[in-house]
Amino acid sequence: MKNLLLSLVVIVAMTSCCRDKDDKCKDKKIDEKNLPANVKAKFAAAFPDATKVEWVKEEGNYEAEFESGSKEMTVEIDSTGNIVKTETEVEEKDVPAAVRSKFVLLHPDAEEVEWALVDGKYEAEFEEEESAAFDATGNVIEKKCNKEEVGEENEEAGEGAEAENVEPPANIKAKFKEMFPKAEVKNIVKEGENIEYEFEVNDSPMTVEFDLKGNVIETETAVQSSTLPKVILDYISKDAKGAKIKEPVAKAVTNKGETLYEIKAGNMEYVFDVSGKFIKKHEVKEAKKEKGFPI
Repeated sequence: MKNLLLSLVVIVAMTSCCRDKDDKCKDKKIDEKNLPANVKAKFAAAFPDATKVEWVKEEGNYEAEFESGSKEMTVEIDSTGNIVKTETEVEEKDVPAAVRSKFVLLHPDAEEVEWALVDGKYEAEFEEEESAAFDATGNVIEKKCNKEEVGEENEEAGEGAEAENVEPPANIKAKFKEMFPKAEVKNIVKEGENIEYEFEVNDSPMTVEFDLKGNVIETETAVQSSTLPKVILDYISKDAKGAKIKEPVAKAVTNKGETLYEIKAGNMEYVFDVSGKFIKKHEVKEAKKEKGFPI
């Protein structure tokens, strides 16, 4: 009986340990009076208006979660009294438009996005263990994704990268490298008898389709619906009966030199020329790349 009670006490203590904000037992709560004097002084000088302050010790550093005015903040200070990191929660409406546009372009299906300003970078956290950081002009600084989760989703959909990717012929490899020397290739897939590259240039998603002779069939670039001609937006608004346009939109250039917009709204895909003239529409099933490449 004593052993059983002791085990229960240990379990309760371990559970309690993990009930801090980040669910990490290694983050040990600490009373402010037990802080080193230099840490306490640095915090007081940097954040004199801080309220509701809670301290934890994290891997040798001291981390404070607090409020400053209407903002929730976190600051990490090392044992010598130097500020290591500062993080401020930011509402989406306060994120620069260039940053929000680039985020939507790269992660059109992201839900429950939380924004923070971290040492001058705008950081978005979404899904589980996925994040992306941008500078104020929308350039991507760093990315983090849950590869295990992405792999499971692809496997369930029957389109994992391992099964989908192909090795292109040498002539297509050479042509692609010549056309897009700075491309970051994401996938190389079969499109019927053709080969399609899915890639990014300066963090903007693109695709290019080649025939087996190395001729370009079509190139697509991801753009925002806000850049479309008004006549297109009006047409879709009326025809799709209020269905939201799926971002991003594909701007395609064919081997005949035509520039087309391929736009999904609801369960329909619409095609317009660059002037906004309607060309065709057709019903689409759930996109096979719904959780993958955005265009």
